Amino acid sequence: MKSNKYLMYRVGAGKAIGFVIGTIGFFVLPMVVQEPSMLLRTGIFLWYPTLGAIIGMFGVFAYHPVLNFPMP
Repeated sequence: MKSNKYLMYRVGAGKAIGFVIGTIGFFVLPMVVQEPSMLLRTGIFLWYPTLGAIIGMFGVFAYHPVLNFPMP
């Protein structure tokens, strides 16, 4: 892992992209699915920033911290 600053930039970028995709999904879902619940729309809006943060965090690791072998 390089530094915490690099990690935070990567997680922040992943969350920003996730918010853009989540916002698009929030507004497009009623056009695709007939009468979706607000809970489903909110779940889609919040799922993509979470997924972006997870991808941004794990993209930094080059090796497994416990088993000490390179990750693909």
